[in-house]
Amino acid sequence: MTQARLLFLAAVLAAAGCRTTSPAPVLVPLPALPGAEEAVALAEASKDPAMAADLLWVHANRRAEARARLEAGLRATPLKAPLLLRRAVLDLVELRPDAAVDALTQIIAHAPESPEAEVALLLLYERLEDLRYRQADIEAAVVKADLLGSGPAATAGRVTLASALLARIARHQVDLDLEQSHLARGGWLTQWRAIGPLAPMDRGAFLADSRYAQSGDWSMLPSFRGAPVRPRVVYAEGHRVASALGNAPGLYVFDAYFEVSEEAATEPLMLEAHLPASARVSVDGGLVTARDAADRRAARRTQVPLRLGPGWHRVAVTLLSGSRDTFALAITTRLGQPVGRASKSGPLVGTPVTRPPAVGSDAMSAEGDASALGLVRQLTQAPNHAAFGRLLGAALALDPWVDDPDLAWGFLHGAVAALPDSAALGLVWAAWLERADLAATARAKTQDVLHADPTLPSALLRMARATREEQPERALALVEAARVVAPEAWRTEAEAMDVYRRLAYQPEAVAALAAAVARRAP
Repeated sequence: MTQARLLFLAAVLAAAGCRTTSPAPVLVPLPALPGAEEAVALAEASKDPAMAADLLWVHANRRAEARARLEAGLRATPLKAPLLLRRAVLDLVELRPDAAVDALTQIIAHAPESPEAEVALLLLYERLEDLRYRQADIEAAVVKADLLGSGPAATAGRVTLASALLARIARHQVDLDLEQSHLARGGWLTQWRAIGPLAPMDRGAFLADSRYAQSGDWSMLPSFRGAPVRPRVVYAEGHRVASALGNAPGLYVFDAYFEVSEEAATEPLMLEAHLPASARVSVDGGLVTARDAADRRAARRTQVPLRLGPGWHRVAVTLLSGSRDTFALAITTRLGQPVGRASKSGPLVGTPVTRPPAVGSDAMSAEGDASALGLVRQLTQAPNHAAFGRLLGAALALDPWVDDPDLAWGFLHGAVAALPDSAALGLVWAAWLERADLAATARAKTQDVLHADPTLPSALLRMARATREEQPERALALVEAARVVAPEAWRTEAEAMDVYRRLAYQPEAVAALAAAVARRAP
């Protein structure tokens, strides 16, 4: 996946008139990066605390000095989003989740139109399960920012993300009506008609068979392996739909109907799709976006600008689904407003469907520099911010919302080669290696990170997890070291509990569990 191939893909998409906000085009050639000594000198001479922190932390492994520069900058400008974001990212790797939540919610509440606000939403979405005791603060920040309203901060990408985040909070609160309200506001389609499996996990069948996506008439369906195929109604869990019925892998087709109001039809719409390995999305029989497992450059999360006339429309998703795959799809206006309503009764027999949509018109650019990836693009173009930009881009690509390890690799590989001793980059690289099922290489990289920064709390816990099965005594020593440098982190106690159990230290395991619970839910 070279830079040339990525640029070629972007050119092909542009030529085809199918403009998406797939992450590949944000990658730019890596500028020359200063080494550790030069970075320290540049930081000392700089009056910009954000630049100084990037150089000190990512280039020179001087976390304490980077934090000091950020804190000094925040004393002068307490709500400056770029400084709050950097401090939050540093807090997360140092296992200070409460401090990170404080910074991220301040960004959302006080700078909702900034690209840092979208980054903050992404970081909180991934960690929401671990932050249940702070969900009221997160919800309050999103409400204050009016991200589901009609103000300038409510862009399509932020509305879908904020609505999914608030829906998860409502589900945790067992308020299912509120959950559905948030999902509807975000344009998420949560009720689908589905057929399948129609064929095995065969790429040829996926590429060749589009009849059920083009037509909603499913009255004549084939059998598969001797069993009749019948339509079923499938409901999303949250905003995501389990795409293998009965956990049987194979070729599936899902469809749903939605209405575009007269008002919404006057402006561009935005379709956001989160797709598994191989999938196609069509609207009114016309292909609008696709992802092929054979193309590692294809983004899992895609936004496609559309123009649709008023009235009811049919969206169909054809996919090769593994037993655990899911997909999600939302439609809003480009400015994040509702397009109309979704059908709750399945196919609309006799309802005329308009002509296939106009896709990616030149007049309909997707979100740009105000988005999270727009911020990453800006950072990666500046030599003194490029390494932090690559780190941030890779971390976001590995988060569940974007979930794109290939994009993360694109951000990381050049930066890690240019700064091989960077503990910050190495930590994200180790996470990527783990996602790629390269456990031994990930463990070796984590060891390199600890050599560069021996007291980095998240690296200590990562190495403890990697060694607890075969070397529980070593894992315990690593956990004890993490307890010293991150004494308030509940994750250190949770890891200690697992290590104690491996060693059959039952009283210590119980005590560690109690400490973890107390810290996670104060």
